Amino acid sequence: MKIKKSLLVLSTVASIFGVTLGLCSCGNNDVDDDPFALDLKDDREFDDEGNVIFEGVEIDLWTIIGDPDLSVYRTLIDNFNREYRGKIKVNYRSIGHYDFYNNLDSTWSSDRDSAPDFLFMHNEKTGEYANKGVLYPIDSILEETNYEFDFSNVYENIDRGQFYKDHRFGVPVDAHGFLTHFRQDIIKKNNLGFDNNTRFIPNSREEYQSLLERLKTKANSSEGLLIRNILKGEDHSWKKANPSTFYPEANQSTDPDGLGALYANGGTMTTNDGRTISFGENEGFKTYITDLVSRFNDKLMGPIAGNGQENFPIGTNVIFSEGPWWTAQNFIPNFNNSELKKVGNGVTEEESKDPVYTNPLLASNSAGFWTLEANKNTENGSKWYGNGHAFSLTRKNKSMTKALACLEFAKWFTQGYTIDEKTQRYDYNLAYWGNGGHIPAWKNVYESDYYKELEEKLPTLKALGDPNDIIAMEPLAYETTVFDAVNKSVATVISKLESGEISTSEDALNVVKQIITSAQVSLDTLYENE
Repeated sequence: MKIKKSLLVLSTVASIFGVTLGLCSCGNNDVDDDPFALDLKDDREFDDEGNVIFEGVEIDLWTIIGDPDLSVYRTLIDNFNREYRGKIKVNYRSIGHYDFYNNLDSTWSSDRDSAPDFLFMHNEKTGEYANKGVLYPIDSILEETNYEFDFSNVYENIDRGQFYKDHRFGVPVDAHGFLTHFRQDIIKKNNLGFDNNTRFIPNSREEYQSLLERLKTKANSSEGLLIRNILKGEDHSWKKANPSTFYPEANQSTDPDGLGALYANGGTMTTNDGRTISFGENEGFKTYITDLVSRFNDKLMGPIAGNGQENFPIGTNVIFSEGPWWTAQNFIPNFNNSELKKVGNGVTEEESKDPVYTNPLLASNSAGFWTLEANKNTENGSKWYGNGHAFSLTRKNKSMTKALACLEFAKWFTQGYTIDEKTQRYDYNLAYWGNGGHIPAWKNVYESDYYKELEEKLPTLKALGDPNDIIAMEPLAYETTVFDAVNKSVATVISKLESGEISTSEDALNVVKQIITSAQVSLDTLYENE
């Protein structure tokens, strides 16, 4: 049996007397020009213990979460609404990744009454929307109201994106990054693993490159590379790969590993307080680009089909990258399926008892995959890039009570818990969110017994690893412009390699240089028009 934790941890404690609030009681036409101003009417009422009374408060929340992890998110919102029935109700709208920010921008500019009160969006967008005047500074609200929200347990390497000009505009929730998926069964079957064929994930850029080369060499040899189809209902017997259609790795998606290479090798996307695009000067990023060229030319990388869902399970790719939500909700259930544990249909008795063959998909974060030898022992040399999600308050809302109700939900989501009556274990809501393929941005949640039990059961969480090893994007006032330049650099190099428009490392670096030059003009214009 489980009992609910009392609301002492989640309470809104404020001093009823002697608190001077620097709040506006009505709208201010100039408030959008000052991202640090508060335009909130102090409509709070308090109970006898000094807690803010929430009664019938409805919050309009826009979330970027969609399938497949929306079901986990929906469960949490339903639980909150049930627990706070009659006090606070969260009404959410799920908007897909490709539409979320365009919808927010257009609604904010032309139909602000329809804009949300609260946002659950990618954490790297916080600085940009603070600069646009869309968000309230959360630290100012906390200071004005004495609302208790302790951020001391947040990982600084993840939290760094939640600040704009030294003010907090976001409540960090989680972290995640693209995972690299390996067919460990193929690597083992062909005796291509590390440490006497007992380890199947590389620990460094050199090992990664070596694995790609050895896979391709064996596929091209007279002995051949043995592969098999792991999809349900298919023949699981081993067959030789066709060298002409086998590529060890699927082409990179767009940006995640490029940013990983940048940050692991001491780079930043910009310098000069965000005004100068600098990622193209970093040796780690340039090497990442030239690695793409050589791997493509040597046929170590090749076309990806169906986000990796077609080539990978049949064995014509052994490595591909994708988001952890797909790993948790789709890939592991389908690729590590129960058929592989049963003798027959190509599965031998030995294979049916070997976890490498019964769980052929093995996922890993990319720490070390792009770190140059000279940078292995530096501060970020063992880190990998990951973004995440954060809550932010929009200026559409003019009620302090509603603003605090939003923060109450954010605190419930990140720090709320139930207590197991028998074991006294803290079952954090944020730990449950890990079922969707996300690791907590909060130390106390990551270190909790409940999360550690989930991590042992869920391969995705184990692959994402320790939040200390992730490095989030630096805060940028014009993140979209800068990030799009990174994204476009990688995507354009790959597309031009595929079309035959370029073929050398020099060509690829020139493509990157041209994209950065164009983006810099756009960035300069944005700053000039401030």
